[in-house]
Amino acid sequence: MAHQIKVNYWRYSSGSEISDCWPVMVGMLKGNGHFKLLNRAGASHLHLVVSGQALIQSGDQERKVKRGDLFCFFKDQHASITEKETDPVTFYWISFSKQGSLQFPRFCGFNQEHPFLRASRQCVAFEKLFQQLHDAYGERCEANTAHLLVNLFKIGEKCRSLMPYWQHESTRLPKAKHLVDAALEMIEARLHERINVTELAESLGVSRNTLTLAFKKQRGMTPVDFVQSFRLNKAKQMLLATDYKMLTIADACGYTNEKYFHQCFRKSEGMTPRQYRLKNE
Repeated sequence: MAHQIKVNYWRYSSGSEISDCWPVMVGMLKGNGHFKLLNRAGASHLHLVVSGQALIQSGDQERKVKRGDLFCFFKDQHASITEKETDPVTFYWISFSKQGSLQFPRFCGFNQEHPFLRASRQCVAFEKLFQQLHDAYGERCEANTAHLLVNLFKIGEKCRSLMPYWQHESTRLPKAKHLVDAALEMIEARLHERINVTELAESLGVSRNTLTLAFKKQRGMTPVDFVQSFRLNKAKQMLLATDYKMLTIADACGYTNEKYFHQCFRKSEGMTPRQYRLKNE
C-alpha cells in the first residue's frame, strides 16, 4: 500500500502592504511515488526540490528535476509534476499573487522560456533559506516580517547569481531613475520613522546593492547618506518656516531624540539648530 502524500503549508499576509513580492503561501510536499499534479497555475510558484525525482512541465518547457533543482510555474500557465515512482519527490514551494506573480520570479532570473535552475552545489544553502521561510510562516509572528523579507530576497539574489549571463541580462531590474524616484516617494512618506535601507529596497522589489548603485548613479551618494541629507534639509526648512520646538522638529524629521538631532545638525552645519534659526531670521 502506498504511503500518503504529506502536505503542509502556511498563509501569512502581514507583509503584503510592505511589498508586492510578499508570498501568499509557503509550503512543503512529500510525495508517495504516485503523486501527479496537472493544472493551470492560479498564481506563480517557486519550488525547490529537497529529495527524490520528478518530471516537471512549466508551460512549453519540460525537465527531470532532482535535489537542488529549482523550478517556477507562472500564473495562468499550464503546469504539471509527475514524480518518479521509485524515488518519491519532496519539495518546498513559495506562492505569489498580484504583482509579485511576475516581479519575484523575474527578480530571481526566471522567465517563461527558462523556468528551471540547477543549483546542486548550493542545495544546502537554498534548503536552509526555504526551511527558515517555511518555519517562520508557521509561527506567524509580526516581528518576523522584516526577517522574512530578508530571507526571501536572499533566495532571489542567490538564484540570480547562478543564472547564465544571457538569461540574467534578459531579466533586467527597473531603470535607476525610476527606482530612485520611487524610493524618494517612500522616504518622504516615512521620514518621521526609522528608515532601513534593506527594507526599503525590498519594498521596491530589488536588493540593497541594486538600490545603492542606483542612488550613486542618480544622486552621487548612497541611500543612507541621502536619507541623512534629506532629514537635515527638512529640519532646516522647518526651523525657518515654523516656530516649532526642537523636539517637534526632531520627531517630524525622524531623529530618535532631540540630543541626536543636535549632534547631527552641529556636525553638518557647525552650529546648533537654535543658532541656525537665529542666524537666518
